[in-house]
Amino acid sequence: MRRLTIHSSQQDTETGYTIAKLLTQFDDGRLVDGVYRWWSNDRVPFSDMLNDFRDLTLLTQKDVLKSEEARNADNEVFFAEYREAQKHRSQEQIAEERFEARAAHGPGVELVNVITGEKYTT
Repeated sequence: MRRLTIHSSQQDTETGYTIAKLLTQFDDGRLVDGVYRWWSNDRVPFSDMLNDFRDLTLLTQKDVLKSEEARNADNEVFFAEYREAQKHRSQEQIAEERFEARAAHGPGVELVNVITGEKYTT
């Protein structure tokens, strides 16, 4: 495991952020019971940010692992809620989504919703 210091370069970080930016970012969240979450949305940051915080010794490796487990659990809840919501879309909502897909990709393109597995052609 590498260690970052205030003298480290942004090329030394996983995020590509400067050390000053990372320290500011860290203050935008909190560590509770070994899980680090942003104040703004209660989400766990991505692994690159957690690893940079660890490499600055702001988090431990145990905190990183526990935070990643929490993010994975949060994502599973989100995906389940999303799949359920997709089942209850109105015909108007589906038509609008298809219209937007056609506008973005052109007609005759097969698309797949990677979360639900739904396939359709624009």
